[in-house]
Amino acid sequence: MVDALVASAAVDEPSGAVGPREVDRSSDVGDRELLDSYSRAVVAVVEHVGPAVVSIAAGTRRAAGVVSAVGRCLRSATGQLIEDIIQTDVALNPGNSGGPLVDTRARVIGINTAIIRMAQGISFAIPIDTAQWVVGELLVRGHVRRAHLGIIGQTRPIDRLVARRHALSTSQVVELISVEPHGPAAIAGLREGDLIVALNERAVGTVDDIHRMLVGWPFDNALKVGVIRRDSHFEVSLVPVESR
Repeated sequence: MVDALVASAAVDEPSGAVGPREVDRSSDVGDRELLDSYSRAVVAVVEHVGPAVVSIAAGTRRAAGVVSAVGRCLRSATGQLIEDIIQTDVALNPGNSGGPLVDTRARVIGINTAIIRMAQGISFAIPIDTAQWVVGELLVRGHVRRAHLGIIGQTRPIDRLVARRHALSTSQVVELISVEPHGPAAIAGLREGDLIVALNERAVGTVDDIHRMLVGWPFDNALKVGVIRRDSHFEVSLVPVESR
């Protein structure tokens, strides 16, 4: 049960202008009832300006807005690429991350995650499919499992002549700048300075390509890694392990 401040939308029919209107509500309401109230409140907005959403934060803080973009990308604190991010103009203040982003049918479509401090009215939410996968991992295993290759790499351009000689479809590759001793890559025979150009016969041009390939990859299943070392182009079999 939560104490709610319910917002509704006032629409000026002749002009089509939409303005916010707040109604103080002192009685306790259930979570579902609260979401339904917000859904009804922004229906008028969605008819005028597009797909509407509501952000629900801690306490009585609520904010309405619209989805302004989908398929955006963000970097986590560890450098991991997070894809398919939802961009909205919902007001999201520091400390409010973690609340649900809800559509006009009271369906949770994302988890509010981040803002750009210097940008006005831009916030981001992780899509609900990603959140459900993370929750499933936490419930079953207590943590999110990540594949570990035992390498540190960087994206670098490759000479056109080299790319043509080895029939590469990309102008960039991943150069290994460090290989963990006794790690999966070292066991497979990879060395510092090797260039990774493919995983399972799919072209690799950036470190992010490797991250994408590893998402959901079954542990202890071998990957075929395409490698260029000096003038040689060959494949090795690399078995990822769970990151500790």
